[in-house]
Amino acid sequence: MKKILTLIIALIVVILLVVLLKYITGTSRDRINNGAVSKTEEDKISTSSNDVPKPFVDLFAEKNYTDELSRKQYHHKPEKILPKPSPKVGKRKTLICPEEIGEDYLQTDVKYILVKLRDGTQIEQRKAANELWARFGLSRAVPSKTGQEMIAMATERYLVNIKGDFEESFMQIQRLWHLSVPALLKNVTEPEISVSENAARLLSVMKTPKIIDKLISDSNKAKSHNEIKKYIFALEYMKINNRYFLDNRSRMSDSECEAYYKEHVSPQVSILKQRLLERENPHGYKKIQE
Repeated sequence: MKKILTLIIALIVVILLVVLLKYITGTSRDRINNGAVSKTEEDKISTSSNDVPKPFVDLFAEKNYTDELSRKQYHHKPEKILPKPSPKVGKRKTLICPEEIGEDYLQTDVKYILVKLRDGTQIEQRKAANELWARFGLSRAVPSKTGQEMIAMATERYLVNIKGDFEESFMQIQRLWHLSVPALLKNVTEPEISVSENAARLLSVMKTPKIIDKLISDSNKAKSHNEIKKYIFALEYMKINNRYFLDNRSRMSDSECEAYYKEHVSPQVSILKQRLLERENPHGYKKIQE
């Protein structure tokens, strides 16, 4: 009887221990699960907060992404945004705005700048051309004779190089602007076709009444057949107002260009064509119809 009672008591103790163990285990699991749920909710609140910047990759992928938005998100020092080139123009910004790289030429002696225009790196030559225009093109100051000769030599070098490096050489002459005109006028009759035609194109880009008048005056002195043809080409280009890409460069407007061409250039072109016809058929030429 005692043995049976002892077994019953032992069985009851075992059952109580099992129940107690299950209770303790279940409580621990609930605490862990509640903690995990709480942490997940905190994560949701954190990632959806407007105070936290989005990852750069996600930000860049947005349709409305802008450089301004990127600066606000990352609080870094703003960088100058260059204007986007027209699709017709192509890659221009590296050619137009190189001036912020390297040393400052504002307080530099002109002789040093002229040397940089002749022998400098690509960036130094760009900066030198812009600085020379700022000093002489925007004022009544005139470069020394040596300075004019060095600018003319640089212009002729760029004219020759246009054939192999069009954009860089073409834009360098545009940076010099009217400082390059004497050399351009001289090369209108250059035997090399690419040089003479590009000189005419550049004169057309930067033309003024004074430049056109000088071109007309020079054309009256043309003697050979080829010289007359080249002046006809150059003068006919004066009715075209090609685009240019630099600030503070003055030239004729489209309406001024059209009016000046009709009144001054067109009659001269007719005279030159008549001279050409006389040379080609000296014994029986017919007058060109106006």
